[in-house]
Amino acid sequence: MPRFRREPLGGPTAQRVWELRENMTAHDAGYVALAEQIDAVLLTCDAKYAAAAGPRCAIELIT
Repeated sequence: MPRFRREPLGGPTAQRVWELRENMTAHDAGYVALAEQIDAVLLTCDAKYAAAAGPRCAIELIT
């Protein structure tokens, strides 16, 4: 499996981005939705983003 792959941002993924709109930007919600979809840990340096309510994926804060 390649290290990086493209994932579409439509259908259920777009719906999940919409559901997360109250807690983060659409850009950030896109990363969360994709991490949820592929069952991945999301890495971030943004403490506010890491503490946001709503994500169903693991988020690891890099300091």
